Amino acid sequence: MRSLQFVEPTPDAYLAAIAAAAARGGTTIRLAGTGLVRNVVAQQVAQKFPGLTIESPDAPAAAVPSIVALFEKDADKLSDQLIAYLDARDVALIGPVSDRFWSRRALFIVSQPKAGTHLIFELAKALGYTEGGECRDIPVPGSWYFLEFTNAHTGAPDFFVDSVRRAPHGNRAHPFPHHPTLFNYRNPLDIVASEANYYHEDGKTIFYGYLAHLSYEERLARLIDDPWLLGSIRDRTAQFIAWLDFANVLPLSFEELVGEKGGGDDGVQNDTVWSIMLRLHAPGDPDTIRTAVFNPNSPTFRFGRIGGHQKRFTPKTWEKFNALPQDFMAAYGFSEKPASGAWMPSRAAEYRRRVPRYSKAAVEPFIVQKNLVGYDIIKLGGRYVGVPPGFPAVDLATAPPELLKQLIVGDTADTVRFLIHARTFLR
Repeated sequence: MRSLQFVEPTPDAYLAAIAAAAARGGTTIRLAGTGLVRNVVAQQVAQKFPGLTIESPDAPAAAVPSIVALFEKDADKLSDQLIAYLDARDVALIGPVSDRFWSRRALFIVSQPKAGTHLIFELAKALGYTEGGECRDIPVPGSWYFLEFTNAHTGAPDFFVDSVRRAPHGNRAHPFPHHPTLFNYRNPLDIVASEANYYHEDGKTIFYGYLAHLSYEERLARLIDDPWLLGSIRDRTAQFIAWLDFANVLPLSFEELVGEKGGGDDGVQNDTVWSIMLRLHAPGDPDTIRTAVFNPNSPTFRFGRIGGHQKRFTPKTWEKFNALPQDFMAAYGFSEKPASGAWMPSRAAEYRRRVPRYSKAAVEPFIVQKNLVGYDIIKLGGRYVGVPPGFPAVDLATAPPELLKQLIVGDTADTVRFLIHARTFLR
């Protein structure tokens, strides 16, 4: 059985975790790393756990013992060490808490429409994240957020072109590059079949009247390639392809995550959840977490299965689909149907090994807005500061206390804007 635990980097914390793993049946241990803490732990393990065999330094790395304790202090190197145990089937993995630890960063969620978005919400909840809603200027660690508004379906061009055009200084102060993002995708054939089964229902979409009078086959044909309103299924899914290439984005497919209840495979689901845990530094047992993912009681749940399109497509709709350029199918890894078994994306194994990398650039102090009734608004130290006209100190960090009293400080830029107007017009 797989388990992942993170501890404070002290001998006592490691020894407590090792004792718990040994009590669950661990018989061999690898103490990977160097340093004082590692040496103290090695000495104590030999004394306190005589039944636990400490792996020899010459033992082959491929032979994974039942307990592995990692002592790497560098968070990036620790991430690389954790992912090395992706294929381990029976291991209690123990690592130190670092700045990569799940509750020290926020999480963003992006999902294609009709790709099983509820699965990602439930996964984030099972991992321990609380719902943060619309993205804040300063996201709360341990919470998950939408990238824009309250919509999980943020297309990459919308965020990187439209938002960049509208936001101050090209949106470079957005927290996205500094935090992980889960991106959920699905076989476009199943997406369009699901759209045709849903988009015509009154109250479900604003454009239901555009489809409600059509038969299922007619809806499906229109959604495959609609020149007037919705575009083609290629157009709609292409909006999300670029997410696959960002270093801090962890792609995972509906097909990997849905498990046996959705026509998938519980073993693949376990592997997928385990890979997410390793890369987010999120503790727990993947079997416990994965059972919470397929939740029929979720408010956004709608039953879906892998390969549902096979019962829905007709010769006419197949002909229309095949007339589209198939580059989008290849980009998602669904260009070739397997001879047997569930249709899994061809790049799934590759994506499971992608260790997220985050921006380390410091963007503060950052000028959010200049000359709001004379004030400049600056983002500094995780907060927003309104600097009054003629403020004499260039460096706020060294300004004397009597000058700092002139500043207006708030947790959001809008709060500071309100306080500036209140100070200016309500004197």
